Amino acid sequence: RDVTGVQTCALPIFAIASTAIAREPLPGTELAAYAGLSADPSWVEDALLRLGQFLTEHAGRVQLYHASLADFLTGPQAREHYRWACVDAPAWHRRVVDHAVNRYADGWNQATAYLRRQLAGHAEACGQATRLLDDPGFAAEAEPQYLIPVAARTRGPGAALIQRAAQHLYTSSPPLRSCYLELLARQSGLDELASRAGAFPGWRPWQLRWARYQVRQANYRVVGRLPGEPRDAAGATVEGEPAVVAIDARGVLQAWSLESGAPLGPELP
Repeated sequence: RDVTGVQTCALPIFAIASTAIAREPLPGTELAAYAGLSADPSWVEDALLRLGQFLTEHAGRVQLYHASLADFLTGPQAREHYRWACVDAPAWHRRVVDHAVNRYADGWNQATAYLRRQLAGHAEACGQATRLLDDPGFAAEAEPQYLIPVAARTRGPGAALIQRAAQHLYTSSPPLRSCYLELLARQSGLDELASRAGAFPGWRPWQLRWARYQVRQANYRVVGRLPGEPRDAAGATVEGEPAVVAIDARGVLQAWSLESGAPLGPELP
């Protein structure tokens, strides 16, 4: 084998492993892609073997042997005392974001399941959340339980739009999500975002031809929806998380997270 080539693969894979598979296991080929490698697959395979003492593999997916390794490699102790092993986490998070945007910005439906789940978190970790969330195409395809908490911590028109559309994102398919994003963007006076949402590739169940709407200055969002007419609602803490608990006229009770809008448990009759 070309030892130099294998080492050239091993170092970026190790760095990206500390920021990506610390979140969830990934195939080696995806790790190499997120690291920006276009090496011979045999080199990637050998690099993973060389890193075997730090990784575990199951069903073709690899992950760090222990999550504390990522904390160490990206933390202050490595920066101060083990610079040779230190991983610049924001730079590698940025590499994942750049790879995804360059490859999928014109069709986020082609993005990997991992990116639809975790890309918003990578963007937040490197200061690129506003850039990503201002793309309604990504918002329509991303997994809402991962996307919406990041939007709640991010400032910008795209983040505010995602929060307003939270319940539609949870309950709709990507094509229908794009319709609601376009509608809510028009209602909010965000015409550029509305036009980008309207350019969603492929079939859409309906399209917004025009809209005339009085813009509301208050920043609000729908946290949840009940099957029947709402009867009462209250703020609460559910399993340590700020929540809204509501009951409808039929006596159906439901709680939602205030941060993400995700249901906290099933509906209770």
